[in-house]
Amino acid sequence: MESHHLRAIMFRRWTLFKRSYKSIVISSFLALLFTVLAIAVNYLMKSLLSDKVEPFRFNSFLHTSDQIVISGTDNYTGSDNLVNILNQTFYEDVGQYPTFTYFDTREELNEWMYENIVSKTGPEYVTMGVGFNNEVTFMNYTYYNNITGFYNSSWVRNELTSTRVNLMRILWKSVFGIDSDFTYSITNLMQKMQDFIFGALAPMLITCGLVSIVPIIISQPIIDVNGDVRQYMISCSLKLFPYWIATFIIDMIIWIILVNLAWLIYFAFGITAITDNLFNTWYVFMMTGPSFILFVYCCSFMFSSAESGTRQMFLILVILLLVPLFVDIITQYDTPHEVNWIYGFFPHIGIQRILTQILVKVNILKQSLPYYFKDDKVSQIYLIMQLTNIPLYAIILCIIEKIRIWIHRKVARAKYGSYGEFFNKAKAKHPVTEEAHQMEMNVKESFDYAVRIIDCSRLFFNTSGDPIPAVNNVTLGIKENSIFGFLGANGAGKTTLIKMITSMIPPSSGTIEINGVDITKNQDSQILSICPQFNSHLCDEMTPREHFKLYRLLYKLPKDEAQKHTERLIETLELTKHADKTVRELSGGNQRKLAVALSFYGPAKIVLLDEPTSSLDPVARRHVHDMIKEHRGQKTFMLCTHLLSEAESLCDNISIMVKGCVYTCGTPQYLSQKFGTEFKIDVMLKNDLDENNIKCDEFFKNNLPDAKLSILRPKARIYSIPSNAVRYNKKCFWYLLKIIKLF
Repeated sequence: MESHHLRAIMFRRWTLFKRSYKSIVISSFLALLFTVLAIAVNYLMKSLLSDKVEPFRFNSFLHTSDQIVISGTDNYTGSDNLVNILNQTFYEDVGQYPTFTYFDTREELNEWMYENIVSKTGPEYVTMGVGFNNEVTFMNYTYYNNITGFYNSSWVRNELTSTRVNLMRILWKSVFGIDSDFTYSITNLMQKMQDFIFGALAPMLITCGLVSIVPIIISQPIIDVNGDVRQYMISCSLKLFPYWIATFIIDMIIWIILVNLAWLIYFAFGITAITDNLFNTWYVFMMTGPSFILFVYCCSFMFSSAESGTRQMFLILVILLLVPLFVDIITQYDTPHEVNWIYGFFPHIGIQRILTQILVKVNILKQSLPYYFKDDKVSQIYLIMQLTNIPLYAIILCIIEKIRIWIHRKVARAKYGSYGEFFNKAKAKHPVTEEAHQMEMNVKESFDYAVRIIDCSRLFFNTSGDPIPAVNNVTLGIKENSIFGFLGANGAGKTTLIKMITSMIPPSSGTIEINGVDITKNQDSQILSICPQFNSHLCDEMTPREHFKLYRLLYKLPKDEAQKHTERLIETLELTKHADKTVRELSGGNQRKLAVALSFYGPAKIVLLDEPTSSLDPVARRHVHDMIKEHRGQKTFMLCTHLLSEAESLCDNISIMVKGCVYTCGTPQYLSQKFGTEFKIDVMLKNDLDENNIKCDEFFKNNLPDAKLSILRPKARIYSIPSNAVRYNKKCFWYLLKIIKLF
């Protein structure tokens, strides 16, 4: 593995983290918010499920009324005294005196109660009843206090206990005095229940907290997979293996910091389910990280936008978490082992299921980690899958990277197969010159070219599904250490051809060779460097100096030599004042300067420049031209431009492309003599105000009516003037001087 690539990507990822700290803080806040929520749930349960002491008094009955029924007072000598004590005690407990209803026998009492229920004419509730039984004499001893309590049989447990206790209190007072009493209470110990419930609920909250850091992990891979930055780095020698390793290391560091912080918060707040399983929970938190991060990497290929992808991924993970809950309800928590193995393939479900097994085991039930590996069959499955998923998703990630390139190539060629005739007809509509035919013959017969393009085509489809021959059977050869120009209007196929040469997109048909080696084979990526048409390959959150450091590491350049080269490029392109600003803060022109500088930075012998001066002012454009001339004869250049003057002054040979086809090719002098029919006037405006744009257009309309606006940009305009119009308009050059003064 290339260690310099590893260091380069780690440097880039860490720099991006520092610059995008706000998004990291938000994701970290969400993770900690779920941690706080879990702690709040724990304390809420403590308050709701606290130990309850329930003393039994007359007001302990479920339905306390002032009605008490009494039977058999004639059977017991001391009944009046006991009734008086009952009367006083009831008053002390309830705050009012009871109403007694007397019956001679319990049969009468029972009949009265029944009729009262049926007719609903008596009191709605009766608190309790007291029945005095006959005194019993045995062996010359008389047994007193032979009393029966009557209670509501609808609430057997509570009312029976309350009745018994209150009768005992009456008898106690009859023996030890009216002011004496005792307290009989039942304490419901809810701590165990609280710990158990938290152990069941907390895993879901904890897992949601860990899942909420997904935006930190997935956003950069989505951007890189779908954007131009990673593809450009690959064209500058980056290998995918160190790219993913470096990305994984940084993400794993973030994971370790956040999960340890959450774990310490649980510990600091004394959450029993955590403190009784300290090592077990820490192990599960830590070991879920690698497989979860790799799982997220594999999923990143499903999304095209980081902004929407992060939200969708979080939603998918949460929905997946709910699936086992519904399955548990349906199966009444008797989940088959086969289903648990399936759950195990999803790391975040795994941590939720393992924590469910661990956190309910507190106090005397707590177990060491080996127990969950050996004896707990459910946890065993998830712990095994935690380890298995690491190589599994690493392999899947490698397969995805390999197969997507293979698929792109196969799809590109497969689609072309049914459109071969369409391409031939399209090319027939654009007849080519003898010079183009001669180039085709030379390239097919000779291998003496640095870049050899043979019958290359590229098929695209528009939004309506109609085929577009972006590049149509192009055959070209670029000699070593020459400067070859590609001329053509927008949409002629120049940029598409450049992207195929750099392997950014695969050709639909044909072959491309660099120094005699097919680019689909193992090609040394340091041979080529490119300045793309647009600046989307630059990292918005990195400065120009940081870009040079990144590519110094990728190219493995000597530090001192690279530093001197960096300063020379910065000075040449007048980037000194902007070298420490992020790309996002740079103007379009300064971004373009950086893009050009990077293409000259590496050791590549073949440099592809796709409209390198498109947004540069005349001074900066001249600097770029000087850089190209400085390396003339030392490097092979391919220059895409729409400026004939630029191609004429720089290129050894030029090809003109029309509708994806090579119309002609030759030296600038030869083509100018044969096809030079118009002049180009390139106007750079001081600003992009509408007023200035209109003023410029009116000037040409009034003074150079033959000029036609061919290319329009916010601060630039290019006009085409027929050569005969210039020849017969003596004031043409005077007007050009006036344009310089005005605009």
